Amino acid sequence: MKYKVINNINRTAKKSGNKLFFKAKDIKNVRFFNSNLTYFHFKKRVFKNVDFLGCNLKHSVFRGGIFINCVFYNTNLSKSNFLGANFVNCHFINCKFSKVKNFNFKNCNVITSDFSSVNIPKKLENKIFTLNRVPAFKRSYIFTTKRSKGTKINKGIIAILKNDFSDQELFRILSVINNKTNARIKNFITYGQFYEFGLIYLKK
Repeated sequence: MKYKVINNINRTAKKSGNKLFFKAKDIKNVRFFNSNLTYFHFKKRVFKNVDFLGCNLKHSVFRGGIFINCVFYNTNLSKSNFLGANFVNCHFINCKFSKVKNFNFKNCNVITSDFSSVNIPKKLENKIFTLNRVPAFKRSYIFTTKRSKGTKINKGIIAILKNDFSDQELFRILSVINNKTNARIKNFITYGQFYEFGLIYLKK
């Protein structure tokens, strides 16, 4: 499964043997919005460049799952078990962790913030809004908020990118992507894709 934006699905594995609703073992470049995915077992799955925004993942088991360049944003992870999970460059932003088991907070980037202090140069904002000319990209709401329908910057995503890129580097990355065809731009739908592209382009 890859290159998908999934909105408002409601699935629980409580009565289905904890199986995921998709068969693919590798899930890449997928963005989940406002979805209930409870009681699932993520074991032996590789999630690369996958974002969970406003999702409910309560009672899930992450044992044996591999997560690379993933973002969990305003996601409920309460009563989930993280024993044996492997997280590489993953970010947990304003998530709920009530009664979680075996979560190593030291090895993950856990953020609690409203990001009001994040400064975004105007020229960087303009590059982001220019990308919104592509309808499929705009509907992905990578750098903008869904609540604003793409009119306001999502400072949380910019903040985590600033961990690895300067404002000038982000401007260069967005400039190059803006020069691509609309068909290419529409496939940039997750934080991880921009992160990986930036590393390759800047040869970091």
